[in-house]
Amino acid sequence: MVKFTLMKINQRHSKNAPLFDGSADSVLFQGKAKLSELMKLNIGIDRWELDKKDNGYQRQIKNSRANMFAEYIADGNISPDILTFSIRPDDLKNNSESVPKRLSSHDDFYSLDLDSKIPIQLVDGQHRWFGLKDIESATSVGGTLADFELPFILMYSAPKLNEIVEFMTRHKTQKAVPTDLADQLLREAKGQKLYKQLEKQLEANKTIWKDIVWAPEALDVIDCLRTDPTSVWHKNIRMPTESANPFRVCTQRTFTSSIKPLMVSSKRRDAPFENVKPQIIAKYLNANWNALKAVLQEPFKDLAQSKYVVFHLVGVYSLNLVYYKLLSDETIGVGSTLLEYGKNGQFDKLQTALEGLYDVDAITNADNWDKYYEWIGPDGEPTEGGIYTLMGSNHAAFKRLSEIILNTIQSKKSTDIAKLQSLAPKISIQKTLTKKESKK
Repeated sequence: MVKFTLMKINQRHSKNAPLFDGSADSVLFQGKAKLSELMKLNIGIDRWELDKKDNGYQRQIKNSRANMFAEYIADGNISPDILTFSIRPDDLKNNSESVPKRLSSHDDFYSLDLDSKIPIQLVDGQHRWFGLKDIESATSVGGTLADFELPFILMYSAPKLNEIVEFMTRHKTQKAVPTDLADQLLREAKGQKLYKQLEKQLEANKTIWKDIVWAPEALDVIDCLRTDPTSVWHKNIRMPTESANPFRVCTQRTFTSSIKPLMVSSKRRDAPFENVKPQIIAKYLNANWNALKAVLQEPFKDLAQSKYVVFHLVGVYSLNLVYYKLLSDETIGVGSTLLEYGKNGQFDKLQTALEGLYDVDAITNADNWDKYYEWIGPDGEPTEGGIYTLMGSNHAAFKRLSEIILNTIQSKKSTDIAKLQSLAPKISIQKTLTKKESKK
């Protein structure tokens, strides 16, 4: 047993932080302990790992950062930073002795005898903890940091969702957690049973939870694509915690953001895939990218990703934007037909139709996408990089590039367009008109 004296913290009553509102057994405590005492505890990290079931939320530790902090403390400096621990309800079920007991003389002070076998989650401060722990382990018995005291917060009997919310609150409002990982944590939080009870209260905090409406479903789409051996995107999307790779250049966030218009309606346009199952959305996207691969072959060859911007930010955004606009009847009037192919499970016909539309120089000229293509620019000077690589990496550039491609399709593919327009299902067209009229 490891003994602690703790002070109960006044519980928060904010609408944006409802997890410690006194309605459950969860309690917040503040305390301090010597490093040697904390090292007796069963402290662990619930890490986020690719394809892990019941995933965690912590990033991989950076040893250099941990060592830097440890050396800073070993040199005699101090740190006021607080560690945050959590003990989950399930881990307390068979430990009746590890219950906080109020000290008679002080209402807000408690004693707690913790069984050293109880799993304790380190919610915040992993670099500080591992740096100090490693440097203390490397010294002799009774080393220089054995009596070093660390302040901490203890989330006692706190469900996992509490930990995720606390982690997200700190790292989205104080320290920037990588967006790719933040999206994964949104999905993990949404999957917790307690989330449904607190949904409205949590989502009131737009800084942290604004993307939860669409990001979890977009990640489900990505999982379908990257695990499908027939997909262009099979093992071709770089996920959180994966190292940078010149042959896997598209990040998770790049892809999810690029398909957001397809999944989330705006004030001006309806999203074609809103309320569509992720598995079906993945089939629509596979048809699109397989069609692009059929007409633009060079960038899709093995080890070609680093050379062509098709898989980079500008390519992924712009080409998914072209697809989004094609699926809207407001653009060139073929969206109803393309969507109907998917509704009927005719994704082979959808791909064939897209191949016909995409077979234009604005797409098929690989030099436009080549980062190293050499040509003489308008000023007569040698220039490196195809025209699409020089357009920029912002939404204005994506919109401009998509318009170039769509205008070319419209001017060069009138026969294909007319054929698809003639196949448009009358019911779908009527529904579209009715929906638009209702918005006027």
